[in-house]
Amino acid sequence: MRQVPWAQLAVLACCAVQCRRLPIEWIKHTPFERFGWIALAIWLLPLVLRPWSRDPRPIAMWPSYVGLALVFIGTVGQLNAVIYVGAAFAAAALIPPSWRWLVWLACAASWWTAFGYLLKSQSTTVVATLRIVVATIGAAVVVLPLCRAVRPLPTTAEVPT
Repeated sequence: MRQVPWAQLAVLACCAVQCRRLPIEWIKHTPFERFGWIALAIWLLPLVLRPWSRDPRPIAMWPSYVGLALVFIGTVGQLNAVIYVGAAFAAAALIPPSWRWLVWLACAASWWTAFGYLLKSQSTTVVATLRIVVATIGAAVVVLPLCRAVRPLPTTAEVPT
């Protein structure tokens, strides 16, 4: 059984606390931000499936350090965009780094408020669709290989009584 990455989880919790204004942005402000929470839920799917994968690669600690540093800089400078990038790095610290990890990390922009701001010339439907598509692409790049390496559920013959 794999060890629980307590240090990475602690950094992620710290970064999540600093992102506490994000749900307010999604709900109360411009209509371009409304589906950011769905994009975040889709983007986090690899973290949900990671405990069941058989992927033997170890996770790295350096993304947590980068995430913590970015959140600190963003908090001191009152730059929400930097805080969100740091939170994405902190979450990405729970997945082993690879080229797939890099694509997934880049797709984190789908749930940032800057995504809606950059696409404000488009309709809200286009922005919402793009958010969900980008988050799905990022999650699929990481999840599809994990699905091949997921541990099968035990059969009744294997379950101890």
